[in-house]
Amino acid sequence: MINPLVREWSAPNIPPLGLLQLSSVLRQNGHEVKIMDINGHRWSMDVVEKQIAKDEEYDIYGLGGLVTTYSYNMWLADIIKMDHPGKIRICGGPLTTAKSDILLKHVNSVIIGEGEEAILDVVQDVERSRLKGIYQSDKPMLLDSLPQPDYDNLDTLPVYLNAAVGAHNPRKWLDGKSIRQVKTLPILSGRGCPFNCGFCSSHYLGPGFRFRSVSNIVKEAKGLIERYGVKYLHFCDELTVPSRGRCLDLCSELAKMDVTWGCPVRIDLLGYELLSEMRDAGCIHVGTGIESFSPKVLKSMGKSLNPDLAKTLLKQAHNLMDIQYTLILGYIGETKETLNETIRGVKEIGFPPEQVFFPVPYPGTQLYGYARSYGFIEDEEKHLEALSNHEQRDLLFNFSSLSDEELLDARNRIMET
Repeated sequence: MINPLVREWSAPNIPPLGLLQLSSVLRQNGHEVKIMDINGHRWSMDVVEKQIAKDEEYDIYGLGGLVTTYSYNMWLADIIKMDHPGKIRICGGPLTTAKSDILLKHVNSVIIGEGEEAILDVVQDVERSRLKGIYQSDKPMLLDSLPQPDYDNLDTLPVYLNAAVGAHNPRKWLDGKSIRQVKTLPILSGRGCPFNCGFCSSHYLGPGFRFRSVSNIVKEAKGLIERYGVKYLHFCDELTVPSRGRCLDLCSELAKMDVTWGCPVRIDLLGYELLSEMRDAGCIHVGTGIESFSPKVLKSMGKSLNPDLAKTLLKQAHNLMDIQYTLILGYIGETKETLNETIRGVKEIGFPPEQVFFPVPYPGTQLYGYARSYGFIEDEEKHLEALSNHEQRDLLFNFSSLSDEELLDARNRIMET
């Protein structure tokens, strides 16, 4: 299983959780698995080529990755085919689910959606020489039934243990380097999202949101603390979904542990009382996507957020803990008036966002459909290649009535607030 290079300009910080989960499932079922973590090692392409060429023969080569790793993954697929002809190459992850037809030009099979059951079907079919092109689980996974991520099979674990995440990563969009040394690892508390923002591809694992039980999360957290000496846990999804009660139950358990933690949040599901409870339970960081302080743009995004409430909660959170928020400029319907609303909103809360982004139509999103319909994307494969070379901080698409120069100038002014 191969984890490709991600954000070459920034230090690696999140281990390949999807591959680690699949490794646990496969090894639990008696199969041998090697994880080649290119991103963690930060190998050059020359080194990767040599590693694959000299590697022992495997029956299956699995490629995971994001939409932005498309070109790199296809390069890997070609290298594997050249050095190990006849061996099976499969691909999974968000990119595969959105554009399996394009990937099947380069690999033997793809896994759409969740992979834990599908990967066992792939292995079984390879053993019986009856491989299919597309694999997909029949029903959503029961998350509490899954084994813990296979960190013991990850030779780059020390890299991630000492990486900057959340509160310790204010340089995320500069170089990602740690500002302090604290052993840290991430946890996923659920899958999916109950919301429907037009720019987000979070539904690739299915609609809605499924969550792990508090006891199951606590079991993993205790294991990471006891086994690897973790002192900071970073939850990769929103703990206030599906209810505040679940968040409070988890807080009461985390308060008993010798650990600090952080998580992303949907800001309008919070309140001062819940934020205070989280802080008292060891939470030192929350991150949130505000995206705009314009009601018109938020409606265009499909983001049902009250900007005035968001401002109040951002100021409250800022007084309690480290908080990072993001904005998106240049979305559909953005005008000079809506842009000024966002600029005024930033000045009102009194501190700048972690980052200002511009809209990118990722496959599988509503924005992608809009971009295809209105001629922003003509060749889908070329679009994927462009995303692979795209710095997320750059302006690649402009869906607004403003010029590129106006948007870039607004971002600079906002970040200097």
